[in-house]
Amino acid sequence: MLSFCLIFSSMISILGEFIWSCTFQEVYEHILSLWAIRVLVVFVFIGITLASVISYSCFCFVMPICPIHVLLRNFLFYLFDLLKIYSDISNTIFDRLKRIYPF
Repeated sequence: MLSFCLIFSSMISILGEFIWSCTFQEVYEHILSLWAIRVLVVFVFIGITLASVISYSCFCFVMPICPIHVLLRNFLFYLFDLLKIYSDISNTIFDRLKRIYPF
């Protein structure tokens, strides 16, 4: 959980510095380019995935009572759930962007 908070806060601060350093016109042009938004969404999802993998692996080391195949199975189910959530979120974001800014 701590690693998730650290990665998430660093990504938010980087995004804030990027937006703060640009003028409004530059931010507007970056928002209009769907490619930049896709890259941003991918980086956010990679950061969340890395944070969850790190926190889950720390949990596995703390709880060595469970057999390894149970931990691996639960971890794979967890990753598949994350991928489903990511695809749902990205589809929603891109659908709304296409309605607002028809490309």
